[in-house]
Amino acid sequence: MRSELSKRLEAEISKMQIIDPHTHLEHQTPSAELIGNIFSYHYIKMELSTAGMDVENLMSDSIPPDEQVKNALPYIPRIRNTTTWWGFMTICRALGFEGSTVDESNYQELCKVAADTMGSEKWYRKALDSINIKKSFLTNLPDEDFTGCDMEYFVPSLRTDSGFWT
Repeated sequence: MRSELSKRLEAEISKMQIIDPHTHLEHQTPSAELIGNIFSYHYIKMELSTAGMDVENLMSDSIPPDEQVKNALPYIPRIRNTTTWWGFMTICRALGFEGSTVDESNYQELCKVAADTMGSEKWYRKALDSINIKKSFLTNLPDEDFTGCDMEYFVPSLRTDSGFWT
């Protein structure tokens, strides 16, 4: 049971507008096509590996993204207390998924809800709005073309790490 203080803090924090200083979104295609594409993000794979999953075989690129979600189901209970899982579930709720976690009873529903939502144009706006992200800074190369970039949501910023300048 959550305390009144916890509820009040969450209510106040949820009113704050967020500026995302670092994103992995690409401005040309700022959304995934399937929930499995988000699920197979390397942080989630790393946590599933730590939980004992053979991610090289069960989440390989040759396996369809939604099937990768199914393969991970036995390992999800071991990563549910992580911030990466919290972030994934936040995205799931922004897509319209109402489950409190992902398991055998609802993963197909998650995949369907996500596919329906992700199939709509500019769904990323709904997702960002639902978690109060007002601007997201991109990581860009100097010669990138910003034609079609949604400048209302994204701010191009120059990548400065040495690996791209040698």
